[in-house]
Amino acid sequence: MADQGVAGHAVGRYLVFDEIAAGGMASVHFGRMTGAAGFARTVAIKRLHAQFAKEPEFLSMFIDEARLASRIAHPNVVSTIDIVDDHGEMLLVMDYVFGASLSHLCQRVRARGEAVPFGIAVSVMVGALYGLQAAHEARSDAGEPLGVVHRDVSPQNILVGMDGVARMVDFGIGKALGRLQTTREGQVKGKSAYMAPEQIRGLAVDCRTDVYAASVVLWEALTGARLFACEHPLATINAVFEKVVPLASEVRPSVPAEVAAIVARGLARDPDERFPTARAMAMALESAVHPASTREVGDWVKAEAAEILARRSQRAAEIESSSGMGLVAAAAASAIGLPVVAEGDVLTDASHISDVKPRRRWGGVLALGGTVLVLASLAAVWAVVPRATVAPPPLALPASSAIPSASVGAEPAPPPEPAPPPAISTADAAATASPRGAGPSAPHGKPVLRPPPAAPRCDPPYSLDPDGTRHWKSGC
Repeated sequence: MADQGVAGHAVGRYLVFDEIAAGGMASVHFGRMTGAAGFARTVAIKRLHAQFAKEPEFLSMFIDEARLASRIAHPNVVSTIDIVDDHGEMLLVMDYVFGASLSHLCQRVRARGEAVPFGIAVSVMVGALYGLQAAHEARSDAGEPLGVVHRDVSPQNILVGMDGVARMVDFGIGKALGRLQTTREGQVKGKSAYMAPEQIRGLAVDCRTDVYAASVVLWEALTGARLFACEHPLATINAVFEKVVPLASEVRPSVPAEVAAIVARGLARDPDERFPTARAMAMALESAVHPASTREVGDWVKAEAAEILARRSQRAAEIESSSGMGLVAAAAASAIGLPVVAEGDVLTDASHISDVKPRRRWGGVLALGGTVLVLASLAAVWAVVPRATVAPPPLALPASSAIPSASVGAEPAPPPEPAPPPAISTADAAATASPRGAGPSAPHGKPVLRPPPAAPRCDPPYSLDPDGTRHWKSGC
């Protein structure tokens, strides 16, 4: 399955994009889960390497264990969403965590000769332990214990998000991988530096096996050093059985003695001397010191992984803005000069169009349909938006016809009695005469409409001036 860059590669309801990280067993990719009504969600897709995907025995065990892992629902566990078999290639679909692995974070501080601040280290491991406890307590639909043991607790499998929450990942894979390596090669390889002695011997494992591995991870985070890592795998295995493990406080004096003692108990070679459950160890750590808050852990992650987080955030934004209808809407809006459209937390514009490779089967239909919908919506909006035209000037009314304002709830005033028109002389009538329909100009050059003059009173048909001269009234 070749990666398709921004356009992605369709596998069922998923689009698989470029690689986020790679390990000895699988590579992790950005993915988009699509659904009806334009639903889309960013996910992480783990793609098994070819040598594992071609092993029928491993695939069978892997699927069985992944199904069990999908039953674990807890804030400190990365949920398994789906398993996809794409022509012999196995894909594991998981929640996407915006953060970094504890391995990456520890490498950063170790390169400076430092260690993880003990409050943050304790907070991260307490969260991981509670996630392990949720897995150990998982039950079937019938209420029977599933007996889930992670078997591969390591810094690589603890993700710390920008929200300050630690999450365990890859439940079930450790068991399938370990059984394949044992049956095919006759020996145990992999992350032997974190394996409990009973696991290396091939004996029965239980929740205390995960407690041991978690204790190794915490010891290394607190001290800034590796505990059992050696250049040769056999030397590492010998160290697990024979090395005298110093207290974390002896290697790093800033580590509280109570925390160092808890870690030492978790590292006991005899399972009966360890904490009986992951929850018991988490509660002991919480009682010994005050773990850092999620805000403090999140700020630390942002500071230590700023570069990788910025790069992944930009890539995720490109994928989200260029997949689905968001790109079509942004292209249409840009073409007609509208502002860019917000899709989720990402502002999309037409700058991604040249990078997109639409899917051959239905990408063209989707793009055409999306464009039609966008243009139809814009037409509907255009129809109801008032036009920016010049409004006609207001019609001026005579003062006598103005409507008086009244306060709400007041009784309307009765209309005034009409007064009789005053008598006017012929000279006055001539002086005030105007063309029919015309009157004095109102603002904007429009005439003011006045009512026609009242008929003259013709009884008597004349008027007298002071010297007794009669003046006949016009119209009588």
